[in-house]
Formats: sequence, C-alpha cells, structure tokens
Amino acid sequence: DKAAVIDTSRTPWEAKPGSGFGASLRDVVAQLGLPALTTPPGSEVAALFEAGDLDTIAAHCAEDVDATAAVALRLAALGWVSL
Repeated sequence: DKAAVIDTSRTPWEAKPGSGFGASLRDVVAQLGLPALTTPPGSEVAALFEAGDLDTIAAHCAEDVDATAAVALRLAALGWVSL
C-alpha cells in the first residue's frame, strides 16, 4: 500500500538546520517544481493577526490549501501516494 501520510522529516527534503521540523511546505513545493508560494510563511501569522491583517492571513491559508493539493497530486503522479 502507498502511504496515506508523508512525514517530511523522513523524506529526501531537508529541514532548515536546527529547526527540529521536517521540510516546510515552501521547501516541498520548490523541490517538486510547483509554483512558489507568495504569501508570508506560517511563522508570521501570529504577527499578522496582532496587526489585524486578516486578509493576508486568509490569503496565506488559501494558498497553503492550494499548494497542499498540488503536492498531493504531484506525489500521486510520481507514485508516492495513492489518492
């Protein structure tokens, strides 16, 4: 069976040294040759919320959903996962 979950800490993609996490969505998107993400990274969402910038947060969330779907489709096309 194909994996239902891809753990990015156990993939060919490298995390930022010392981050303690697997690869970011930005890293995976770049490695798969998908369109680059253009909104601020998730690490900036708290500051955006504090600044009241809900429109940018909404755009970030929508972009992440689209990018996650694109990654899933690409991984399925490569035979890594079954959808």
